[in-house]
Amino acid sequence: MDALVVAAQFVTCIAIGEAEGAYAATSEEEKDRLIAVAAAKANYLFAREPDDSHLAKLNLREIDGEAEMWLSKQKKLQELVVQSLRVQNMVSYGRTGHAPEPPLGSKILAKYGSHYPDAPNPDSYPILVRQSLDELSQTNREDLLESFEHRGIQI
Repeated sequence: MDALVVAAQFVTCIAIGEAEGAYAATSEEEKDRLIAVAAAKANYLFAREPDDSHLAKLNLREIDGEAEMWLSKQKKLQELVVQSLRVQNMVSYGRTGHAPEPPLGSKILAKYGSHYPDAPNPDSYPILVRQSLDELSQTNREDLLESFEHRGIQI
């Protein structure tokens, strides 16, 4: 399930990048900046520690607020993010014997968690990841599938 959460975060990052025009940017510098912002937003949504380069170059407080605003408008990806956070909390519990306190992504879970099942279904979570992947542009979808194959992630 860990690998699927990684895949879900990549899908979310690419979806943010597509929404913000990263893949249509006219300069490599602008494209790199927009991709870094998308990655920082995805890290926040998936309760991941910020990348050192993001800490140095980006206003993460602003980025986190923008990520929340973006997610509020993305009904299809809300479930992916919520269920991914729940998977991460379950995996953490399975590894350590206790749940993270506070739960990973508690702010996102408090806002959107009640809209979705309380626990991720191990049979439907991979389908949710795949459906979200299928919403991406063909080029990005194919690139991600190739990247997943190299990482041994099957969805």
